[in-house]
Amino acid sequence: MMRLSKNEVNKILDDLNIHINNIFNEYIAAIQMYDMGRNSVDQFDDHVTISPLVGEGVCLEPILMIEIKQFKNTYPQFISNVFHDMLVRAWMDCLSQLFSLFIELKIEDARMLENFKTIDAKIQLDFEQANINAQIQEGFVKDFNFKEHPKRYKIINKVLDPSNTAQKDLLDIGKNVMLRNCIQHHQSCIDSKTSKNQGGRVYMLDDKGAKQVYVEGDRFTISLPQIYSFKRSILAVIQAWRPKV
Repeated sequence: MMRLSKNEVNKILDDLNIHINNIFNEYIAAIQMYDMGRNSVDQFDDHVTISPLVGEGVCLEPILMIEIKQFKNTYPQFISNVFHDMLVRAWMDCLSQLFSLFIELKIEDARMLENFKTIDAKIQLDFEQANINAQIQEGFVKDFNFKEHPKRYKIINKVLDPSNTAQKDLLDIGKNVMLRNCIQHHQSCIDSKTSKNQGGRVYMLDDKGAKQVYVEGDRFTISLPQIYSFKRSILAVIQAWRPKV
């Protein structure tokens, strides 16, 4: 590949590296602030009320502290779900950026990227508009972003790591993408697709870092160790995908 595109690839990977670490650090900060805030809330009597400001000179009706306290056990999972989703989105954005770069390079010089020769895609062109090449690139990227995650990362991996040295980490990332989908579409329960993909047994880390097994229909929670493991898998793939020459 890769003399022409080495700097561009590294820039995309560097940006992902920074973004992933920032997301994780922000997640840790959110957890710590929640713990401190929870301790403060616990010190208030249940009948104390609060009236948050929601507009200029407008406050909500008084809310009893006991109504606030009822969410203290579910809020940590909300925090974890949000930041887990942010990691997934950052990863997906990186795949899209790399694919867009590959299409750009291929348009400029068809001899580039030995392992990027055939792409199955459906695109629409408007020949009355200028810059057909830009339309082609945009169309390919749009089609790519609608493909299932395994197809996307395999296209990128075939170019950047044809020896597949980070397969274990890519599979772990894939599992986390499916877990995100379970959270969003199946109320944090293991769906049949995820169960089948994982061989009927889905392994995740609990709050103490111990491996737990889930099967189809089980409700799960995303722990700090699980998110840390997910982050490490992304960082490992970043290293595997860095151009070697």
